[in-house]
Amino acid sequence: MKRTVLNPLILLFAFTLIILQVESANTYAQSHPKGQVTDTVMCAHDSTQTYALYLPSNYDPKRKWPVIIIFEPAARGNLPVSKFKEGAEELGYILVGSNNSRNGSWEIAFDAADAMFLDVFERFSIDPERVYTSGFSGGSRIATSVAVITGKIAGIIACGAGYPNVPQYQPSADSKFVYCALVGNQDMNYQEHLQVTEDLNQKGITNNLITFPAGHQWPPASILKESLYWLDFQAYNKKMNVSSFFSAERLFHLTKDRADSIYHVQDLVEALRIYESLEKNFKGNFDLNEVTQRITSIAESKDYKKQLRNIEKINSQEMEYRFKMGEAFTELVFTRFKATNDSTLKDMDWWKNEIDRFKHVARKDDLHKSNMALRVLNMIWARCAETSFSYASRQDYELAIILNEIWLYVEPQSTWGHWSMAKLYAQTGNVEGVVKHLKAVKEYRPGIPTRAIQQEQAFQSIIAREEIRRLLDDN
Repeated sequence: MKRTVLNPLILLFAFTLIILQVESANTYAQSHPKGQVTDTVMCAHDSTQTYALYLPSNYDPKRKWPVIIIFEPAARGNLPVSKFKEGAEELGYILVGSNNSRNGSWEIAFDAADAMFLDVFERFSIDPERVYTSGFSGGSRIATSVAVITGKIAGIIACGAGYPNVPQYQPSADSKFVYCALVGNQDMNYQEHLQVTEDLNQKGITNNLITFPAGHQWPPASILKESLYWLDFQAYNKKMNVSSFFSAERLFHLTKDRADSIYHVQDLVEALRIYESLEKNFKGNFDLNEVTQRITSIAESKDYKKQLRNIEKINSQEMEYRFKMGEAFTELVFTRFKATNDSTLKDMDWWKNEIDRFKHVARKDDLHKSNMALRVLNMIWARCAETSFSYASRQDYELAIILNEIWLYVEPQSTWGHWSMAKLYAQTGNVEGVVKHLKAVKEYRPGIPTRAIQQEQAFQSIIAREEIRRLLDDN
């Protein structure tokens, strides 16, 4: 029978290992370079499981270190580890990013978690009170699930997605971890993170929300560094051991600089939220006169009050749009644009008109309207991509191609979208379509190696065709 939940006994066993096997940690760690990312470390107890690793340059197994276990939605462990690296080096965090966990399977993700926890606790000197999880998109939901199920995680850095959709994997008022959410203000899951913040506040769980100007993507290194400082701040407040490099003053200035930059682009609602968090978290520790004056100035301004009303209206509109597009997705799956005798049904032209409308709004000078439109567009392409992959795995290439076409209408320069469409056309024997989309991949991502095309399983049936050979010769 397949396991559908993480076995918390595995993690508890791993915490025991850290106490019993310090000598093993000394031996294992010597074989891994410090101060640089190692792309692939094979788990000693399961050779099918690997992870990317970062050890701080001053790593010493004679003392215990905090660790972050990271889940990436496409099993690219080195990507988040590289992004976290700068902050981890400053504050002394070990980073571990799974090369196996990916979107689509709880079992695969939990198997990866089991393997990494056992391996990391056995190899390295870990502080059992400072074990954290992180992830992006679906990986963020896994990170939260692991924390909830085990009850042994000190904190979560949740990027680009909120709670898992399984109720028993969601935080409760009894959850002991802290929660730092990072999300782009153009991310389709932005509204979800706002709702998560409200829920965490109601449950009394210490949390922090950091936004940045981007869509659905891993946060930049500067934002990830700030999240690590925030974790250290929570540990510092609990009298735990933290890096000698850490200072509350450093976190204060990192956060204030971000608030100031948001204020200067006149996003008054978000700026006020951050200034108020500074006043709450650092009262009595620093001179907050400037912060307090800024809070008063914003809160009393007509521009702020007008912007707040505008945002509330925009948020309401966004939820209506998302519901409308959700209904359109459901209809599309059932009709596949074939019921042409019913004028009430939506066809490809309807989808393109809607997408064009949101693109027009996205170009407006109104920052909040523009971000809302970008969030809807991101929702459309992401749902199309995910659903297309699902139907392609069932060999339903007809619907997968329709969905991929909508995806590319939203993101015409997406190399991922063109690569996926080329694979779909290869499965249906449409060589002309394959060539068209592989040419687009080469145009938008110059230097794609010939071997990537040659090794892709979907292209094997047509790789010998003259059109494909010419394309490869042009590389």
